Amino acid sequence: QVRSIQDNITRYYERDISKYAPRYRRLVIRDIFRLIPSELSRQNRRFRLSSISQVKRFTQVQDEFLWLTQAGVALPAYNVRLPASPLTLNESRSIFKLFSSDVGLLTSRFAKKDTLGLLDGRPTAGLGGVYENYVAQELAAHGFDLRYFSSKKIGELDFVVEDKGGAVAAFEVKSGSNYKTHAALTNALNTANYQIDKAFVLAETNVCHNGAVTYLPVYMAGMFINE
Repeated sequence: QVRSIQDNITRYYERDISKYAPRYRRLVIRDIFRLIPSELSRQNRRFRLSSISQVKRFTQVQDEFLWLTQAGVALPAYNVRLPASPLTLNESRSIFKLFSSDVGLLTSRFAKKDTLGLLDGRPTAGLGGVYENYVAQELAAHGFDLRYFSSKKIGELDFVVEDKGGAVAAFEVKSGSNYKTHAALTNALNTANYQIDKAFVLAETNVCHNGAVTYLPVYMAGMFINE
């Protein structure tokens, strides 16, 4: 019954795209929507424009991505060149991750056994993208602009957000048991010209601290509010 409901929800979204999106953009918008789960299953989660047929440049499809965002279907997290305030000055809008606006909608695209595994606590699929999608959904719902940082030298910070006071927080999202291994976060905290005021690891853990890093259970992503 749960699976049937999820299938219907997905069809409703695709039907709305066909109904409300500009006629000459509908096929590409639907293609992007369908690609979200597979792109999030990749190791770095970054959306590859090459996954869209006959697309080589972001300018070819920026209106389609904008439609999905403004329609409340997708949540983009833009890359920043430097994790320092103000983040908006370091943002690159042509490099991004694309999350579903609802983690339930994301998992509705999974096979039945994988969806049921998530519900009964015995997942059969990698959860990295699902965990990140949940965190993205919660941060966006509580007033944060979604951004991330990636560097060959440092590694990748899953989310870098800035509150209204200008404080920068970095988040690593871990789905496995080795959540205390976070080289990118450690490297970033030890880099002098970065301005990270708070560092968090969200994982299947209890609340604890280790130096500058605070470890929190994943569900606590919903407790961060940009006030």
